[in-house]
Amino acid sequence: MQKISKNIRYYLFKILQSFELLRLRKVLKKEKTKFELFFIITSGRSGSTILRKTLMEKYEVHIAPESEEFIIEAGRVYLKEYSWERRVKRIINVFENSGINKLWGIDLKKVESKILEFPLEDQTFTGIIKEFYKEQSIRANNQSSIMGDKSPILSLKLKWLKIIYPKAKYIHLVRNGFDVALSRMENFNEDIDQAASRWIWAENEFFKNKKGLDYITVFYEDLVLNNQNEIERVALFLGLNSRKQRKKIRLEDEILRHHKKIKLPLSKIVENKTIKSDERIYLLNKFKKIKNREIINRYFKLNY
Repeated sequence: MQKISKNIRYYLFKILQSFELLRLRKVLKKEKTKFELFFIITSGRSGSTILRKTLMEKYEVHIAPESEEFIIEAGRVYLKEYSWERRVKRIINVFENSGINKLWGIDLKKVESKILEFPLEDQTFTGIIKEFYKEQSIRANNQSSIMGDKSPILSLKLKWLKIIYPKAKYIHLVRNGFDVALSRMENFNEDIDQAASRWIWAENEFFKNKKGLDYITVFYEDLVLNNQNEIERVALFLGLNSRKQRKKIRLEDEILRHHKKIKLPLSKIVENKTIKSDERIYLLNKFKKIKNREIINRYFKLNY
């Protein structure tokens, strides 16, 4: 009975989400998107912080610290309110309550004041979101017209992103599933099921929703072992200009415990770690059950 109840709740959630997406598409279709973020889509512990740091050091681009599900929750609020002032104030509350400003460090009163003064033609949902990212780039001493997001959780929200940012570019960052699982177990205290399932979930969501996406795939292993070529390839894809002069950029999220290695040279970040044979067999069997074989055959670099 409990299992049936869970299934009912799951399908009700899916139906509700479908209606939300349809409404959001209808609302945003009336607005002109003047701002496009780009997104690093990946499972956590796959090198998105390394990619972010290297891009910002070498090119004129800003990638904010992780935003979690702020964009999605802001979109939900935007649907429920109809006056500009109420929409803005509610979205400010969403951001404040999310806790992500501990890393972003922006002045929310200043952001709110700027957005409320937008001229009518600029009063759009993406215009609101842009102001948050713009203010964070100022805080980070890294203003740029090209901005991105690296939140791993957004790899599970591609249906929303495709509606909000229909012309966005995506970097599909992939790391060996064994290494991801091991890293998640060590850094997040996840059990082997949780760690493996998170990698599987992220990759499955990408393959289910990749149709119509403007994306490139980057392998973590190539990123750390052949960094210059991979970074240049990403920069070319995003249309970035080289940074004319180095300056001190505030990364903010380097204080997090699981980012403690980010200050090390890339050659020292890669470590040869071992997975117990019974764990390896368990993981391999779990990964082999993935419905989309392309993930294993093409994107999961295993020798077996």
